[in-house]
Amino acid sequence: MPPCLPYRTFPNELLHRIIVQVIADSVHAICVSPENVDWEMNVFPTLCRVSHNFRALTLEIMTQAFRSQPTSADISSLFLPIAKQFERLRLFGNRLYRPTRSTSHFNPEKDDALLIYGYSLFLSTLDLRYSAIRFQMVQEISITTLSLSLAMCSKVMPIGLADVLSDAMRKQMNLLQSGLNAVRSAETLDYLMKEWTDMKECKSKEENVELRKSANLAKIREQIAELQEAYEAYAYIIESDSVFQTSELPSILPVLKKLQEMEVNGQCLFAASLEKLLERWHNTPCFPTESVS
Repeated sequence: MPPCLPYRTFPNELLHRIIVQVIADSVHAICVSPENVDWEMNVFPTLCRVSHNFRALTLEIMTQAFRSQPTSADISSLFLPIAKQFERLRLFGNRLYRPTRSTSHFNPEKDDALLIYGYSLFLSTLDLRYSAIRFQMVQEISITTLSLSLAMCSKVMPIGLADVLSDAMRKQMNLLQSGLNAVRSAETLDYLMKEWTDMKECKSKEENVELRKSANLAKIREQIAELQEAYEAYAYIIESDSVFQTSELPSILPVLKKLQEMEVNGQCLFAASLEKLLERWHNTPCFPTESVS
């Protein structure tokens, strides 16, 4: 009869990392997934049923991350307050996909975990980006809010539980910044084109005017390149993560249409650059479609 082999299991350190990652992914899905999240909403009871080791480690993470303590010998008393936090986040996150059907506002409560606060700020900035009217101000406020929330994430325990949220926040900050850069480039282009029109209408043949025209055209080319770079960064993030939906970037399309009509000596000098950018826009539309003013 062969000797009995010793019972083998994963070391607790590895199990701890696995459970933290499962919980982090579940909370993220609760906030941003348009799909059914029943499993994620019940992640803690589910993990507790896997084995004695899973149960012990899950309870340890729950009490550390969500500041929950059992009110009796029955550990199910731990699940209810966390489930309520999850339900509030889910309602708030639904605004991203069903804005007309969800009027939920997230009101922080004194017993909420830091991770819950972090996600409420993240969801707020997503919602703002989609519904922004005063574009530049809202983008800048959102970037500041996300910076503060990232600092908060570094204090979430256990270590690793806020990694998914932190990664999403960094992407959102890059998305906001690249969108802001694109709009600023478009506004600069609009100013340069008006300046070009003024110089074109000037009847003077002085060398100084011609030099200014050449400098103006060089600046326009530079701004088109900057707009292209900013929009490439913006579109890359949109395409790399389904959490981030397209939203309108004001000013850009009207300015590009004006630029298409701008001729120098009977030729459009920027045809190739514009064609590439407009083709990119058709693949990832996020410019308003209002007519050129």
